[in-house]
Amino acid sequence: MIEEYLNILEKGSKDLLIPFLKSLTEKERHSLVPTIKKEERRLDKYEFRGHGKYSRLATEEQLWILAVSTFTCFGSSDAKKLQGWTWRAYQEMDEILDWHCPPWFSSFIHGLKEEEFLPVPYQYVLNWQEKGYLSASPELLAAILPMAIYLPDEKITGYFNFLPEELEKNPITLREHIWYLFEYPGTVNRVERFLNVSPGEKEHEKWMGAFRRLTESGQLDRMRVLKACLLTVNRNFNKTLSGWFIDLFLSLNPVEEELMQLQDELFSALYSVQSKAVGVVLALFKKLYAHPDFRTDDFIAQLATLFSSELKSVAKTALSIAEKIAESTVAKRKDICVQAMPVFLTKDEAMQLQAAKLIRKYGDLESEELKEAVLPYTDAILMSVKPLLQPWLRVVEPGFPDSPDQLEEGDPMQFRLIRAENRIPELKNIEDLIFLAGQAMENNEPYHFDLLPAAILQFDQQITGETIAQLEPAFQRAYKVNSQWSSGLGLFDRLLAAFLTSYSAYLTLKFPESAAGLKRLRLQHANDLLDLDSWGRKLDIRLFDPFKMIFDAVLEQIKKGTSIPLLSTATHSPSYVDPKILVQRFKAYQEAGIEPHTMDVQLAMQRCALDETEEALKLAKSELTGEYRALMTYFLDQKAFSTGEILHANWWLTATMLNKGGQIPEVLSIKADQEVLQTVVKGKFDWKAYLKEYLAYGEFDAKTGKSERYKAWSPEILVKYPVHASKKREQYLFVEYFFEKEFQQSWETDIPRLIFAFPNHPDLMLSSRINLHLNLSGADGDHLRAANKMLMSLRELNGELSPLGYLTIAAGMLHSDKTIRGLAAELWFERVEERRMISAETGRILGLLERIEWAPLKRLTDLMTTNMMGLSTAHNMALEEMIVALLSQLETEPVKNLKKLLEIYHELIALNGSAVDLDKIPQLSTWNITGSLKKVVGELLSRN
Repeated sequence: MIEEYLNILEKGSKDLLIPFLKSLTEKERHSLVPTIKKEERRLDKYEFRGHGKYSRLATEEQLWILAVSTFTCFGSSDAKKLQGWTWRAYQEMDEILDWHCPPWFSSFIHGLKEEEFLPVPYQYVLNWQEKGYLSASPELLAAILPMAIYLPDEKITGYFNFLPEELEKNPITLREHIWYLFEYPGTVNRVERFLNVSPGEKEHEKWMGAFRRLTESGQLDRMRVLKACLLTVNRNFNKTLSGWFIDLFLSLNPVEEELMQLQDELFSALYSVQSKAVGVVLALFKKLYAHPDFRTDDFIAQLATLFSSELKSVAKTALSIAEKIAESTVAKRKDICVQAMPVFLTKDEAMQLQAAKLIRKYGDLESEELKEAVLPYTDAILMSVKPLLQPWLRVVEPGFPDSPDQLEEGDPMQFRLIRAENRIPELKNIEDLIFLAGQAMENNEPYHFDLLPAAILQFDQQITGETIAQLEPAFQRAYKVNSQWSSGLGLFDRLLAAFLTSYSAYLTLKFPESAAGLKRLRLQHANDLLDLDSWGRKLDIRLFDPFKMIFDAVLEQIKKGTSIPLLSTATHSPSYVDPKILVQRFKAYQEAGIEPHTMDVQLAMQRCALDETEEALKLAKSELTGEYRALMTYFLDQKAFSTGEILHANWWLTATMLNKGGQIPEVLSIKADQEVLQTVVKGKFDWKAYLKEYLAYGEFDAKTGKSERYKAWSPEILVKYPVHASKKREQYLFVEYFFEKEFQQSWETDIPRLIFAFPNHPDLMLSSRINLHLNLSGADGDHLRAANKMLMSLRELNGELSPLGYLTIAAGMLHSDKTIRGLAAELWFERVEERRMISAETGRILGLLERIEWAPLKRLTDLMTTNMMGLSTAHNMALEEMIVALLSQLETEPVKNLKKLLEIYHELIALNGSAVDLDKIPQLSTWNITGSLKKVVGELLSRN
């Protein structure tokens, strides 16, 4: 049987296939499935045919045979894997369906509606429905109908004949089915745009021409078509499909009386998320507003929404119509003036002036209602606009504090790193461990990575056979993480999964009967097993070695039956260690007579909160002895010097780097890479914004087969940080792994945990990540996600903003991605509010970046007007400080969009009651003679 089938397939004998299949029982047909699948894989490959051409191995006849075979032999589970391209035998379907209609036929055909160009024609579906083989849903009919008026051109390959008369074959098509195009997502727009129509007198008509012809002939109700077009804009169609129906509406040229009858639908379209629809409706209203039947009150009620639109053109058109209504209808003037107030939320001066002139011209100077209406918008009204609205504004002195309890400038709010609200909840019992294990690899909280191994170490002695069953889902997740890699998880998640895999092997040996499920799990994943033992062989990424060593130490403790807590487990989010708890943990090792792992010691010190150490220092002096006492005294007291014998040089070097202000005792200076050591101790990373030269591609020369190459320059950021070759040395610092030339790979999802290894010194990690992910302003993909993670990590840290932290925020404000810019502005807002932001430093960096035009200045000016201006007096003053520092760094040659930045600066000094400081911005004198800048610079200099 199989041999006969293969013979038919190999020869492409289409005429023999159906008789052969009809002769088989259902069981025999199903037994062919493995063979059919194997042949599909073999023949669905492409091979090179020469002259740059590839083609599929299978012939058209073989593809037809495979299509019929899959249809007649596959069961419902196999049918789910069928692809639309295999469906090539619909011409013979009637003959096949007469003797074999599988139960999954209808669902399979309906599933094809997701394909862009469906392989099953509309007329065939109607025929099958009539015979009862399927019941076509409106969604399916809407998906297949667009191709109904196109039949393949037998003379020109890839072209189709336009045959609108196909719509008239079945009465139900025009009576019912054609209206589904307006109700369900489809491809009519893509068919009309991308399908190649054969040359002829009808080639330019396509679907829009068909609708015009059908409405003109009366076969379709013209008003119903017009109404249906307008209703599509609120049906959650995509932008291009919705736009196509608006184009169809306009192509039908509705006259004034028709439009007046369509006012319900037109006003409804104003709520559409599709800007094209809103713009078209407003353009129509611009012609209709004077009609006696125009619903003026409904339009006025919509004004507040229209004025709040992100699209300037929408607000501008609405304002223009409102002006004309106010001019012609006295009774509506008050309502229009009140509804015009949201215009002042925009920072566009021309728009605000237009709205203010309307209110001044048509508003009642004594109206209390107008005074109340303008009050909430007072702070948003530009200074150049306020004189027009003076009759309705209350007098406010510029620069007056928002509230009596507002902080004075430069008086920072005190933020302690160790607070009750950022305490990480302690695990109290085995149930807490089971709950944590279930979510630790979902990347919910960065500290879960440290918390789970520490919790397993804490509760290992309480784990029983019953507990293993409860933990089994977590172990299953661990195996899955390292066998089916997901972009949402990073290498830290995989390292944690490797730890759990190793721990499951230990439990299998300890509880052979209760852990039988874990044993089966390990056997199932024998080929893709990744545990701590195989980590270094399969993932040679030394950046993660310190963390792996700590996990190894945990597993070693468990095997020995001890459970002394890790030193480095975070006590407060995002990753801080309370210094008092650190001392208590050292005491536990001291009492047990066991030495902690060197990487655990260093990571604990890196994470230790050092803003308040007095109590911890007293505790260390009273509770610790020997080197532990000497080390913690040296570490917690910035003025203390090392005393006694140094047994663990790396511990002391770490303490020196973190809290000694650059002073390295001579006895320690030779114990690590000098460049790394000096950079870390000083805590300063030099960086520059520069133009990087490269060879760009020009026009392609067909004769030579090569493209022209020419010199070009790319504006980039480069942070200088020390790198060193990997060394096999017994005394190796934790931090040195972060600066090796080799093996620096990590995923964007790893960035928070890498930064949180040094919460007091994030620049140690930011230095390399900026070069990787923020060197260009237009980075996307993984780099975009990485930039987001960097900013989010900085937001969680409560310490002072580091130098590279300022660079990250400034670069974020200029990033091509709107979300990144918004996040950077939000971080600035929060820190200004807390008086923990030096806006002048942010401005200085922005100026250095704009000096080489690292990114379009328009990104920043748009961000300032939408996200940073008018938030409070303090924020306005901080923003002015930022702009002054930015301007001071620019060259005398104006950069593009400088005018807008100067206009924002002018608005701010008016709001803040400030004066221009020519000592800081001497370039103003030069810019004063530049044509496009002359007006705004002149206004600035007049305030000097």
